[in-house]
Amino acid sequence: MISTERRVAIAARSDSLQRRDGHDVARDAHFWATLDADSVRPYLPNLPVLLPVASFQRRDYQLRHPPQLPLNGAPVAVDSGAFMWFQRYTTYHFSPAQYVEWIAGVRPPVEWAVIPDRPTEDLDGPESVRLAQLETTSAILEFLESFLEVPWSWSPVLQGRTLEEYVVHAIDLADILQQLRAVYTQRGQKFRVGIGSICRRGQVSEIRRIVAAIAAVLPGIPLHLFGAKLEVLAGWGNRPATVISCDSAAWNGRFGTDIALINAERRRLGLTERRYSLTVALPRYAARAEAHFNQRLLPLH
Repeated sequence: MISTERRVAIAARSDSLQRRDGHDVARDAHFWATLDADSVRPYLPNLPVLLPVASFQRRDYQLRHPPQLPLNGAPVAVDSGAFMWFQRYTTYHFSPAQYVEWIAGVRPPVEWAVIPDRPTEDLDGPESVRLAQLETTSAILEFLESFLEVPWSWSPVLQGRTLEEYVVHAIDLADILQQLRAVYTQRGQKFRVGIGSICRRGQVSEIRRIVAAIAAVLPGIPLHLFGAKLEVLAGWGNRPATVISCDSAAWNGRFGTDIALINAERRRLGLTERRYSLTVALPRYAARAEAHFNQRLLPLH
């Protein structure tokens, strides 16, 4: 349980969040770099970051030491790290109260956080997927009932495998999500709903169809694409306007044939792999993602 003193401290942060500079980086941020615990360094670039709790819990199992990031105005978000957890375990190793306490201790203050969900990448069959959706919905209801007054906004996640399954989950949650959007609009806080379990899909066209179908079911609801590849965003002229952000852990670029070129540039600059990844590769990747988000969308008739 969260102590009374801690609840007061968490709630008191709400005012400071509302008084941030009007030119806050968060206002125009589209790409959020998924940042593992090993990448928290003094030379971290001033870009939006998404912290997966699962990575930090590997070295801080009781979640007693939330990270203090060397950022100057860049926004911070928190992800449960579901994709990582459920590759090895069948459940989370933290309670809702531990999760909330950890988020409250992160600095700079967190702007939005994911409600822990049950991903579907490892599941086969509609029955298993439906159970994962029901588990995710149950967690959403629990968090909104117990922790709606925290100063950050909560981001529920939609799950599925097929387009039809995603649509079913979106319909299940439509009323709750519209009500939650109204709450955060009244508070002046940014809000988004995540689309999970799409990062390992090979077909760009399939991901786009899923996102478009969800956007049609949830008009006006801002959407976040978890782990979306740049290829999904590139040239997507009819992207739903409600798709406002994405994240990725692939920003270091160390994949396939690019590794030799990356190593050559890194050696020329005299940088370690970690410093090169954070100070060169990450800003470069973020700029590409932002360029895709800023491309002109086709008018819909």
